[in-house]
Amino acid sequence: MQDILIYACDGIREIASTRDQKLIFALPEEPFYVNVDIDKTSLALVNILDNAIRFSPPGSDINIGTVKQNTQVLAWVQDHGIGIPVDKLQKIFEEFYQIEPPNTRRYGGLGIGLTIAKGLIEAQGGRIWAESEGAGTGSTFKVLLPIA
Repeated sequence: MQDILIYACDGIREIASTRDQKLIFALPEEPFYVNVDIDKTSLALVNILDNAIRFSPPGSDINIGTVKQNTQVLAWVQDHGIGIPVDKLQKIFEEFYQIEPPNTRRYGGLGIGLTIAKGLIEAQGGRIWAESEGAGTGSTFKVLLPIA
């Protein structure tokens, strides 16, 4: 799993560096092997990482990690950005849903990245969700995948 996360990060590292953002890894040395399609899982993670970069201020850190939980691996991407209202945590995975009203949008995007990520993760027997304490508190996206 660690290799998939690093591969996904390689695809967006340059975007983060243009915003002076640092990707901070909390990856154990012991490899965690997951039963997934590498390309599909990487694409899902890139969508999550792209949001973390876009919705976080310049100069901030984005924390990325994994931990083994019984027969699954939990991966996370934590940002220190704008956060998500608690009542919107489920809605953000709906197709074309965006928290910002269309006439005042500052962050761009089409509102499909998280929908795609959810579909790719769930199609492989995984689970994806977001956690945030609300506006201004940052967000943590978590992905749970079966161990191979």
